[in-house]
Amino acid sequence: MRTEDAIELFGTQKALAEAIGISPSAVYQWGDTIPPSRRQSVRMAMKEKAEQLEQEARTLRAKSQEVN
Repeated sequence: MRTEDAIELFGTQKALAEAIGISPSAVYQWGDTIPPSRRQSVRMAMKEKAEQLEQEARTLRAKSQEVN
């Protein structure tokens, strides 16, 4: 799992770090690949983020249908 991909989903290194309860400097030290010891927590945080984005999309679709 690439660090860059996880950061992209969360928007910033800081947001990723906050999502899994570590410091941004710890994320910086990962390099290109998320360490095996952090992969499960990153997967869980990514799943939660995806669910949040899906909910936001549903809300936006509902609002756009109200306008039409």
